Amino acid sequence: MRQRGKGLDTMDEGLSELGRELLGDVTDKAVAEAMGYREDAALDGGPAEEGAAPPPDWYDVISQTAYDFIVRWETGGRSYYEKVIRNRPVWPGYSSGVTIGCGYDLGYHEASAVRSDWEGRIGRAALERLEPTIGFRTVEPDRPAKVERAKALVASLSDVTVPWDVAIAQFDAGKLPKLVADLYRGLENLDRLHPHSRGALLSLVFNRGRSFAAQGPRYAEMRAIAEAMREGTPAAFGRIPRLLLDMRRIWGPTSSISERREGEAKLFEAGLSEMRLFGGLVAGATPEAAGGPLAEDHSDAGEPQSDVAEDEGTEEAAGLEPAGPAARAAWNPVDDEQPDYRHLDTRLAGGTAEITPEDIEALVAANSFAPKEGRIVFALRGARLAGGDAREDVPSFTITDQRPDHRDFRCVIGVYDPASRRLHAYQASTVPEAMYVEKCRRDFAAGVPVGSLTGNVLPTGCYTVTVGTHKAGQPGEIPAVLRLSDTPTGASRVVVLRSLDDATYDRRDRFVEAVPADNVHPGQRRSGFSSAGCLTLPGQFRHGQHSGSWAAFRKAAGFDESMLGKQFSLVLLTGLDAVMAAELRRTGGDRSALRRLRHGSRGEAVSRLQEALGLAPDASRLMGPVTRAALARAQSARLGWADAIHSPEMDGLLGFAVFNGTPEAAQPEAAQPALAAAAAADLRGDVPLAPFLDHPAGEPSGILPLRLVANFDGERPADADITALAEARIGRKVTVGPLFEADPDLDRFRKIEVPGVMRPSRADLFDLAAALKEAIGAAVVEPDVGSDYYAEEIPEDAIGQESADLAFWCWASDTKNRPRNPDWALVDTGVREAWSMQPQPGGAAQGKGVVIFQPDTGVVSAHVELPPGLVDDARALNLVESTARPEDPRSGGSNPGHGTATASIIVSPPDGQMSGAAPGATLVPVRCIETVAVFDQSPVAQAIDHARRNGAHVITMSLGGVPSMALHAALKRAVDENVIVLAAAGNCVGEVVWPARYDAAIAVAGFNEAGQPWRGSSRGPDVDISGPAEYVLRAYGGDTAVPPSAVSGGQGTSFATALNAAIAALWLAHHGRDRLIGMLPPGRVLQDVFRDLIRAAAVPMPGLNPGEFGPGLLRADRLLSWDLQGVIGARQEAPPGADDPVDSLVSLLSRTGGEAVLEAAETALRPDRQHVVEMACIALDRARKGTTRRAYLEAQPPPDMSVALLRRIGAAAAAFS
Repeated sequence: MRQRGKGLDTMDEGLSELGRELLGDVTDKAVAEAMGYREDAALDGGPAEEGAAPPPDWYDVISQTAYDFIVRWETGGRSYYEKVIRNRPVWPGYSSGVTIGCGYDLGYHEASAVRSDWEGRIGRAALERLEPTIGFRTVEPDRPAKVERAKALVASLSDVTVPWDVAIAQFDAGKLPKLVADLYRGLENLDRLHPHSRGALLSLVFNRGRSFAAQGPRYAEMRAIAEAMREGTPAAFGRIPRLLLDMRRIWGPTSSISERREGEAKLFEAGLSEMRLFGGLVAGATPEAAGGPLAEDHSDAGEPQSDVAEDEGTEEAAGLEPAGPAARAAWNPVDDEQPDYRHLDTRLAGGTAEITPEDIEALVAANSFAPKEGRIVFALRGARLAGGDAREDVPSFTITDQRPDHRDFRCVIGVYDPASRRLHAYQASTVPEAMYVEKCRRDFAAGVPVGSLTGNVLPTGCYTVTVGTHKAGQPGEIPAVLRLSDTPTGASRVVVLRSLDDATYDRRDRFVEAVPADNVHPGQRRSGFSSAGCLTLPGQFRHGQHSGSWAAFRKAAGFDESMLGKQFSLVLLTGLDAVMAAELRRTGGDRSALRRLRHGSRGEAVSRLQEALGLAPDASRLMGPVTRAALARAQSARLGWADAIHSPEMDGLLGFAVFNGTPEAAQPEAAQPALAAAAAADLRGDVPLAPFLDHPAGEPSGILPLRLVANFDGERPADADITALAEARIGRKVTVGPLFEADPDLDRFRKIEVPGVMRPSRADLFDLAAALKEAIGAAVVEPDVGSDYYAEEIPEDAIGQESADLAFWCWASDTKNRPRNPDWALVDTGVREAWSMQPQPGGAAQGKGVVIFQPDTGVVSAHVELPPGLVDDARALNLVESTARPEDPRSGGSNPGHGTATASIIVSPPDGQMSGAAPGATLVPVRCIETVAVFDQSPVAQAIDHARRNGAHVITMSLGGVPSMALHAALKRAVDENVIVLAAAGNCVGEVVWPARYDAAIAVAGFNEAGQPWRGSSRGPDVDISGPAEYVLRAYGGDTAVPPSAVSGGQGTSFATALNAAIAALWLAHHGRDRLIGMLPPGRVLQDVFRDLIRAAAVPMPGLNPGEFGPGLLRADRLLSWDLQGVIGARQEAPPGADDPVDSLVSLLSRTGGEAVLEAAETALRPDRQHVVEMACIALDRARKGTTRRAYLEAQPPPDMSVALLRRIGAAAAAFS
């Protein structure tokens, strides 16, 4: 895994074997000679040009070895930086300017960029001192005088220092992303390289900029590299190491710059040796210099290519963490298993037929399509053209049915002109390239949610496509393609098929609602194609010119760059569909056998299908994504598989009568309504419940009940009535009871459990909740989601490993981030100084007398760093195993013992290996979760209410996830009764999670010993305060020794929260809680006072943005000595609705989405609040996705929304793509 933030502490500490090979002989002298070499480039004015798409995150672009290589050459590593450069500005020589930090050349930046990059990192006075160096470089003319000036400037700035941690943090956050952007603007096909190879090219860009198009002999190799990358073939990539070596002619063979080029050549070759590009997949060996063809280069010989890997271990060879068994993308050889073929007459498979306009028209009519007037774009999945790869302006063409392939063109795309009844047909592809199919499977196995995957098959159907731009503003932009959209820049919501298990599409794979941007565009490769789901034709767009069959297709369809917004209907079927139609025409057979309903079908039959599925027929009579989703669910429930195509055979299998009567003619439309808008009308009627409810009796006994919470407004029905109504709606046994102990204010919340049913997919779960809401008459029914928006701390031995897991980026390296003082957290927060302070009358020291409840995983009571008897406290509770003590069995998650660690931060006795911050306080554990990585709202709400009822003075919650009305009610009730409640802002998701996000809670973010943000901390305006979160001494709950005694440094906002909760206890004990409550004016509660106090008393930290991390550091001694009179005063009147919990979601949506998202959210959230939790999931998905970009693919799919939410927001669902 790439280690953000620290680079190399010594020359070879932590280096891989390859890194040692590349850098072992690099001397400090060579680094000093090469450091700062830059070829002249335009000044960096800061922000990227308007409208430009963001480049991939550098962390996803290069390998750890490449990162170490660049850091060594740019900075010398930490030891060199601190001992030789001594953290000071330098002038490296060449044509550079004064350089600070990790290779940050002030001469190549404008003042606005310098301020943007360094404000908050170094002091304002230091920035002002650096102003004369900005934009100044030692270039001709008059270079000798400029060199002397540079030396004088450096001498005058010898007292300005940039610590290593600050320098490397700016390097990671500022410099690397800009250079990655340059790399992606300068070169194509970077996604086909190994991270080692991309890192070699990024290192080159550090020195030579993006001069890949510069003229003159000096840049000959740069232009040749650009050409090789444009070709994008293994043979072309194999030329690049030689080109890097050839550059040595510029500086001479003994130059340190040449030595760097040699290292880049080795690094690039290492990337090639770790992969073989087989149809776009990392899978083997280095291309030979002679350019011998790999599988990708094989021409089609009329037989399917082998789908068997030439050797094993492809993912391991690629430097990727294995994610499930190896699988190669292959088209399913059994037609009955493939959704596009299961419904067809496979007796004709492999047949040859002449396709005429009559056949195209028969298929359009049989499928109840209503294409737009004018030319129709058609596509036949799995077909081989006879007579060559193109048949243009012909009355008919001949095809042979064959199956598609993920590596070459085995489909047909063409144009039919009804006016002239002429046809154009081209060999093409309608399926994704192999690399995307396999990446989809691998990402899913690694835990990426289904809604965030990329790589799919667009099911057959009739779609609207619009002339627009492919990858607008991104690398690989192509103008005037056909977008799967109603607008030149948008994308339509459709149902796509994703293979999640074996990289082979079959009828048991997952149909997912998405906005996949599956456009029609050129293949962009000299052989084969690049596509994550798009339809592609042979040809390229290069240097402003369209070529190949792609250019001919554009001409036949009649569109170019001047026709943005022009629309066509795309009729996507299979070659076997066309062969069947031709055979029926030839034999005079009954064409009713062709009848189907699929995406884009319209008419009375669609209305009858919607009625049969429990959907109220819509005015447009369109088979859109919701109808297809409902059909797929019905098929799965009845048959155990789905193809989302309704045929006469399927009509009988499901017991419907959709095809009774004569087929109606579908009328062409001059202006077909937008698919998204039409789909909005498709969102009425009872929600179809998912087949997960139809499991047979005798479910596994170990399954925990599926749990939901109903909230009633006004008079609540009796539990027996709720039970009867719920069971009648879902056809399953349910149990209903109170969520909280008897309380008039909380009695409206009822817990509903469905025993023996495993938690289904998220969309299905929310549809079940919506169905129950309507059935039982509740205001809101919210499911326990089991959300995963709070990453648990990874095991120490896993930090630094490569992984596909998104969360791995946020943990600091064990070897490179260790604090100088292991006990830095207590030292920096002034805890021991607070212990020695004289308490106020009636007060006590060290938190004595204060009761702190901790909802968490429970504790390992035997750990020697915990006070004895915690689990034996009569107030302690276990909500997971119900009757047991809150002993943590350490069975949940990859790093168990979370509650033990956070408890030790608070109450560990001071005479052990560590000390808690409030050792005199009493901690009461409540086990309400098995692992912080899985958050269910209702048991956490119960834990809060239990704490309030049993005398809690402070509640500390080092956990988080999605909201719920019950959670908010319990929290608000506790705060109103003068309980101080703190909650963790969150780990590895970017934005603050719930319950911390609620106004009632005090949200705690995290920083490290250097006073910089802890890399994994959530942040934002909802943060109230920050605390130590990186290598904080805590008891290690996973210790298996008897008794467990291990202590080590932990990471996460969990520990910042626990430490600040302990400081709250010190404050309460110091002043006396009863005394503080007695001082409160009417309407004021302790939570308000404590929040105002920490804002006033916090010590500002230059490295923390107060708008994202709160006012700074909370020192306990400073807090205890602060004058209360200034903060205890009269309560300010809150504006109406200030405590509306929906506002916490709206604020998140405003940060993760845009105006369109907010508008859609308002539609979904007010006044009906049924969809708050689902919208929160969507918003947190977006937040987490933004923390690190994965592969730079064609599009990011939207969330898999429930039918109920789609009904609510209709066409606005497109805003979430």
